[in-house]
Amino acid sequence: MVDTPRESPAEAAIVVTLPREIDLVSAGRVGEDLEAALGQGVGAVVADMSGTRFCDTSGVHALVMAHKRAKASHTGFRVVLRPGEVRRVFGILGLDTVLAIYPRLDLALIASDPHRPR
Repeated sequence: MVDTPRESPAEAAIVVTLPREIDLVSAGRVGEDLEAALGQGVGAVVADMSGTRFCDTSGVHALVMAHKRAKASHTGFRVVLRPGEVRRVFGILGLDTVLAIYPRLDLALIASDPHRPR
């Protein structure tokens, strides 16, 4: 679900709240929601996975594709992911070195993106 843009001190951001479970059935919608948010020309898109308790490879793929699109368009892309099983899996996959992961939404909203030109 795409939320309205939120202003942070650093830049405007859109928060996309992701579902509790991301699997083959829901990953397509997740990808569409992230794509729609990236198409709005904001400074950053925040994928809020704070309520997500399961994410399979199709969900990982949707997030990685959104990250690549954001990078290509010089848009910040941040992921909110609380400690737990999903975050542990992201670490095992090495996604914590690729994606900008934050433990809380407020921290993701005020963050600046080191790879985004100013």
